[in-house]
Amino acid sequence: MIIIIFIIIIILLSILFIIYNNLKYNKQYNKYAIHTVFILKENILFLEEWLKYHIHIGFNKFYLYDNTGSMGFNNNYDNIDLNKKNKYNIQYDKYINEEQTKIKFKDILNKYNNYITYIKWQPKNEKGEIMYGQEKSINNYVKKYKNENDWTAFIDMDEFIYMKNHDSIQDFINNHKQYNKIKMNMKNFDDRFLHVNKSIFEINNSIKHDDIFLNWACKHICLNSDLTTDTQTIHDISVKNEKIYDSKNIEDIRYNHYNVNYNKLNWMKDYFGRNNFEREQDNCMKKYINI
Repeated sequence: MIIIIFIIIIILLSILFIIYNNLKYNKQYNKYAIHTVFILKENILFLEEWLKYHIHIGFNKFYLYDNTGSMGFNNNYDNIDLNKKNKYNIQYDKYINEEQTKIKFKDILNKYNNYITYIKWQPKNEKGEIMYGQEKSINNYVKKYKNENDWTAFIDMDEFIYMKNHDSIQDFINNHKQYNKIKMNMKNFDDRFLHVNKSIFEINNSIKHDDIFLNWACKHICLNSDLTTDTQTIHDISVKNEKIYDSKNIEDIRYNHYNVNYNKLNWMKDYFGRNNFEREQDNCMKKYINI
């Protein structure tokens, strides 16, 4: 009799486990966010296009951590806000003045009010200097906002998520529900400041993909319920019980990074030990030019 009861209990537990998994993997997600840290003046010329594109592919909330005044990434650069140069040594200050920046940003905030949560992000060191604090901002987002969304992408404003065979992030996630972390490899395109008068979708000059780029500077989209406050680097977002989707096919899902200029290219040659990289015309984003 005890054996029979034990068998029944095992069967019932197995049924409950199957039901739980079916519910879990068939859950419909509909809240997709992007977290980003940025310096306003460096990005203001491109911000609306970045927002419009990611709204078009299904993201509906943007957490904009404004790091204006920062000493720069890991304090390895001069004060990029005061010197008006970004980490690629681009003199962005010549394109727009302070007053124009404020007006343009106010218009964007009004226009995309339902999509944007704006955070003035100014963590300071012992000297009272504003630090970059990207990882801290990610953990801050997890503490304060993770329950507002289902999935979150952690990218920068010169990065655009691209999926060749999916029209929306919802479609992609629905096909990968068994994972809680989506890895995105990178493809490099010309720096947007080299084509400042063009739409980002007209920038087609890119470095041809090479397997040496796989797993280099990856970004991620994560299931919010599994996010933790242990992230140490933007390139490895911390989630509990990690189940990562790691496609080696960059046409599947990736982020296009518009950052290649003279200085960046020389850095890449040194980093990868190459004399040069093969270039190609990649028109993948052209179809979005009129969104």
